[in-house]
Amino acid sequence: MLEKNHFSCSYGKRDCEQKKPPVETPRNDLATLVEARNERIARAFRSEQLSDAEFLAELARAVDRDLATPDHAPSTERAYAHDWDDFSLFCRRHSLESLPAAPQTLALYLKALETRASRSPAGIRAGSRGLALPTLRRRVAAIASRHATASLETPTEHPLVRRLLRRYSRSRGTAVKKKAPLLIEQLPAILAAMPDDRAAQRDRALLLLGYAGAFRRSELVALGVEHLKFSKRGLHVWIAAAKNDPRKKGRELYVPRLPTVELCAVVALERWLETVGTTGPIFRTFDLRGELTTNRLDAGDVARVVRRRAEAAGVEGDFAGHSLRRGFITNAAKKKIPIENIKRVTGQRSNAIVLDYVAAATLDDDPPLLEIVR
Repeated sequence: MLEKNHFSCSYGKRDCEQKKPPVETPRNDLATLVEARNERIARAFRSEQLSDAEFLAELARAVDRDLATPDHAPSTERAYAHDWDDFSLFCRRHSLESLPAAPQTLALYLKALETRASRSPAGIRAGSRGLALPTLRRRVAAIASRHATASLETPTEHPLVRRLLRRYSRSRGTAVKKKAPLLIEQLPAILAAMPDDRAAQRDRALLLLGYAGAFRRSELVALGVEHLKFSKRGLHVWIAAAKNDPRKKGRELYVPRLPTVELCAVVALERWLETVGTTGPIFRTFDLRGELTTNRLDAGDVARVVRRRAEAAGVEGDFAGHSLRRGFITNAAKKKIPIENIKRVTGQRSNAIVLDYVAAATLDDDPPLLEIVR
């Protein structure tokens, strides 16, 4: 017989760089861990160390452990953990049950979030209240995920909750505030204002590669030396995982060498790798003494590097880590480069997403009114 409590989790009812990196199991090691666990179980059964009943019980425990393993990207798991902690704290303060949560409990929580003073710098300056709509939706998704993991009915699909979310969307609006693109015309001024120390070498390589490959922040900081293959013509980069690649199929990206050395990502990266070495993360933190560590930058550090270097050069704009990717697509759209060629670099699968970038980039190109009045 299986032990009574089995299947409980699934079948039951930078540059703040001195900060410590989050402790987590590397995603590419999870499959190895599961395979090793399965092999131990099979080996024990083959050697008759386990009876049939014990074998099934061990399998049940292994299923529980596998299903308890996070099924999202590490950054998503961290965000969901933060969101769940916030919801749990709300429930404890008001003597409400968080798991399973009643739809009425979630409704109260959503109203509390709507009336909570903003914690973002811009929100504090504006004196605004309530979470941004994408953040609110992520909170709801985190609560739904926790209930699904426990095989409990989620309150997020209840009509009461759905109605509140629709009302919140109408009152807050669904428009997403987009960051400014960092264009190729702006890069020379930023690079010229940078010194020639090791931190600047790293940031120069980060900015140029981030633009040349239209990288997402998470893709950029996840790169290791083993993901690079240099040639006379350029650089082949293996992107092991991406936002739109949850199954980790990976893809290869080519970055050509440029005749303008100052803007060449390949040259900047080769120079930086002389400091990094032949193994480990490419973009790493420095400690308080200015010594290079083995800790990789996180996605937020990319935004801080972009903003700090642009500000130091006097280049104005509401920049963030995504500005590098947006800048590449904007420049490509201005040059009338075909969408399929753009997607080959960005890794985007949907034409609609690229067209959204292209529409914003070419909004002032050939306005129809000028043709009308001629």
